[in-house]
Amino acid sequence: MDFLETYLKAIESISPQDKEHTHRTALENLMNAFKDTLTQNKCGLKDLSIRQEPNNDKEGRGAPDFVILSQGLSIGYIENKRVNADLDSVAQSEQIKKYLCLSDNLMLTDYLRFCLIRKMGGGQ
Repeated sequence: MDFLETYLKAIESISPQDKEHTHRTALENLMNAFKDTLTQNKCGLKDLSIRQEPNNDKEGRGAPDFVILSQGLSIGYIENKRVNADLDSVAQSEQIKKYLCLSDNLMLTDYLRFCLIRKMGGGQ
């Protein structure tokens, strides 16, 4: 897992004063390295791609920071916040509720903590 060491080195100077976008390239590199590892071992995942800054949804549901695509179709999103953000509160926010209308799969991160939020049944 050299990619994890690379990621931690890239964010070693992270601070709560940094904006949520400050270390986004390091996060994108981590996600792509993880994706590459998955696609090497799983034939069904060969077409995975991760794209930063997807277009705003035309129905007003917003645009999480990353979209995860498989064969060109959205299978999930990633929303990142600044380090030490209260992810438990963010997970209950209107923003996240809107994003769950885009996909049942959403990862929320503050660069150090990663939470998978899934829509269950009729709600969150």
